Amino acid sequence: MSRYLLRLLSYSLLLGMIPAVLIGIVSYFIASGDIEGKVKEENMQWLTQTQMRVEQMLKSIEKSATQFANSSIVKTAMNVSYSPSDFEPIRDLTAEMYNLQSSASDDTERCRHECRASGRALRQCGSVDCPRCKPARTSGYVVR
Repeated sequence: MSRYLLRLLSYSLLLGMIPAVLIGIVSYFIASGDIEGKVKEENMQWLTQTQMRVEQMLKSIEKSATQFANSSIVKTAMNVSYSPSDFEPIRDLTAEMYNLQSSASDDTERCRHECRASGRALRQCGSVDCPRCKPARTSGYVVR
């Protein structure tokens, strides 16, 4: 009789464990596939956000460089031959070039400073109260 009970117990355990193990394995593969898909999607959003930020910065630099090239100081400097004693116009031209470089980086730093001051993460910034970020929300993350 004990042998019969032992076989009955082992068959019962096998009949109960096999479906549970199979369901666990199937759910693991489904969940891991979903997680991989979400990670890929978030990485693509992050890459798109970074690409748009770089493009925006390049456009800003191009606009600043165009304004600098069309300024009266540069136009005058293009038509004049300078000697070593003409240091004042060269100093003015250098100061304008420095202002051009610092204005492009100031916009980015000002936005980062404002975002940090308000407690928002840089990657998730883009709220309507941030003057530098133009929000475009997709699934909780901001693409600039």
